[in-house]
Amino acid sequence: MTHLRLALALLLLWTTAALGANALAQPQDSTRVTLSNPLAAQTMERLSAIVDRPLFSPSRRGAPTSPMVRNPEPQTPPPPPPSLVLSGVVMDGQSAHVVVLIGPERRVVRAQIGDEIDGWRVSQIEGRRLVLSLNGRSATFTLFSRDVDQ
Repeated sequence: MTHLRLALALLLLWTTAALGANALAQPQDSTRVTLSNPLAAQTMERLSAIVDRPLFSPSRRGAPTSPMVRNPEPQTPPPPPPSLVLSGVVMDGQSAHVVVLIGPERRVVRAQIGDEIDGWRVSQIEGRRLVLSLNGRSATFTLFSRDVDQ
């Protein structure tokens, strides 16, 4: 039994010496401190959300959020002015009418101020000129010309 006690005492002494030697062998780096609780390094001001909104409180609400900013829907480009040729202007006193040829098939359309031609509104008819408008844009057609001014 004494041999057993002696072996245990030596084992205990050897383990203690080994642990002590390990502690001395590792250099102490004062700039690198390992905390057992990482929150201990935080100030209470930085942790105010924990105090203001306790985790298990029945009155706990989500964090205040800023209003969500929606990305505007991509706008479709405005339609181009109709492909037309101003073929004639008829002015009779107080009213004015135009005759236009639309598209490659040269469809004949008669219109006056306020009428629509392919989604564009007739806003002006004067002399040899037709002005169509859509959403603040305008297109001008001149008699016997295919040129469009926008």
